[in-house]
Amino acid sequence: NAMLMLKRVRLFKPRFVTVGTIFSSSSSSSYIDRHISVILCDQVSSLESLRKHNALIITGGNSDNVFVASKLISSYASFGKPNLSSRVFDLVSRRDVFLWNSIIKAHFSNGDYPRALGFFFSMLLSGQSPDHFTAPMVVSACAELSWR
Repeated sequence: NAMLMLKRVRLFKPRFVTVGTIFSSSSSSSYIDRHISVILCDQVSSLESLRKHNALIITGGNSDNVFVASKLISSYASFGKPNLSSRVFDLVSRRDVFLWNSIIKAHFSNGDYPRALGFFFSMLLSGQSPDHFTAPMVVSACAELSWR
């Protein structure tokens, strides 16, 4: 029975995103991993705390991790700081549609429709194609601007 369980564990292939795949490209330091897990698990209670965790993540060499960066972007946006979301976005060199959607949403959800659309056009200029999550934000941002 134990041998069968061991075989199953060895055969396990992570699908999509698991905590293991998030940390695989990150520093192996458990101290830094703890700060990353706090961000990923929505355990940040204040903007000051978020900034401290962010600083440790950057100094640990994890600023280019798309999943961590996306979570930081949305966390800053939830505190009403899309400008700080933009700073996180600027640190990431490999930007996928998930990250672009995160920064567009950060500005859109804080009522900064011109910046949201600016990021959308930058996304297109970078060669990244939008997806079905991008379109509703862009259409809504255009609608909001047309009412002004």
